[in-house]
Amino acid sequence: MKSQSLLKIRLNLALGLLILGLVNLWACSPVQFTNSDSSCTVSKPCSVGINGLSEVTQSVTFTDSNRVDILVVVDNSNSYAAEDQSLGNPLNGFISGLNSSGLDWQIGVTTTDVCPQSDASSNLCPPNDVGSQGLLVGPSIPQSPSSTQYSTGTQYIVKPGASAQAEFDSLVVRNDSYAGANGYPSGDERGIFAANLAIDQANSSNKGFFRDNSNLAVVIISDEDERSVGGLIPSDPAYAPLASYDLPQTLMNKVATIWGGNKSLLVNTIVINPGDTTCFNYEEANDPLKSAHFGNIYAELSGATNGVQGSICTPSYGTMLSNITGAIGQIPLTNTVSLNYVPSSPPTVTFNPASNAVHYTWTPGTNQIVFNQRPANGTVVTFNYTFTP
Repeated sequence: MKSQSLLKIRLNLALGLLILGLVNLWACSPVQFTNSDSSCTVSKPCSVGINGLSEVTQSVTFTDSNRVDILVVVDNSNSYAAEDQSLGNPLNGFISGLNSSGLDWQIGVTTTDVCPQSDASSNLCPPNDVGSQGLLVGPSIPQSPSSTQYSTGTQYIVKPGASAQAEFDSLVVRNDSYAGANGYPSGDERGIFAANLAIDQANSSNKGFFRDNSNLAVVIISDEDERSVGGLIPSDPAYAPLASYDLPQTLMNKVATIWGGNKSLLVNTIVINPGDTTCFNYEEANDPLKSAHFGNIYAELSGATNGVQGSICTPSYGTMLSNITGAIGQIPLTNTVSLNYVPSSPPTVTFNPASNAVHYTWTPGTNQIVFNQRPANGTVVTFNYTFTP
């Protein structure tokens, strides 16, 4: 009996040591994300694996289309009114630069006022303020203390021609506020939100602007960040949390999924660049509402799409506009792809047809894939990679 008890104790001890060993082995072994389901897309990445990574598949079709649709999102809040009224002259070189680029271009303008929106509980939408909500806007119409409205419609698309500069000026130089206004239009500047709404209406209210087989360039002009402070400064009176449509990732995903990777996205910004205290101090001093802010979120989006980050304080916009038009002109020729996420490890890249494969490089910590030469027209390049959600 005693020997049986001793044997039982030894068996229990051995079993315990075995279980402990297996636990230690599991804890010390590398955990791999193994889900390679091809249904993992930029709109619905695979769920997070046990190592904290998610997986996504993203495809890009290389085309040589010289079409580009340019969406200009201009800050029309009262804090920006003074800068906006003098915006036409600095932007005069924009149209001439596009005309000399050889691009098949068109321009639509919307504003940062997206009121009323679903999160209007932030109390940043004045009563009766019906913002542009991503619609292409026409020239400003007189406003009153009781309401804000806009003339909208696809007839306001600017195309190349003798009157293009005057038409563009009439759209981008806003006069949507009224003397003494403190809320019309909304001071809740949401440039990225507006761009997302504009795309949502690509086949309805904005029909005719987002063309097939055409690339998309966005230009955001503001003296503040998304939702004024970019959702980063809770102590600021202008603070409001960012919603999904305020995020750079949402806009990049939307373009990639709606057009199946066939539309390149380039976002250029004219803002107070992060860390530019000279510009910030100047804008703050000249802003009657003292509400200037660094464009952190806008700069993040511009950087992720390899766009130009221009300063709103530049005395002359000539060089900056030349850089922007140059970047837009390079869209059909680019050999760089901006992935929708930053890969956690080297992505797997496949070419279809395989005979069109070219060499490429990826620098850890970035979302840029750089090909040593542009893949042939019609090549579908697929990227499979993991990222930290």
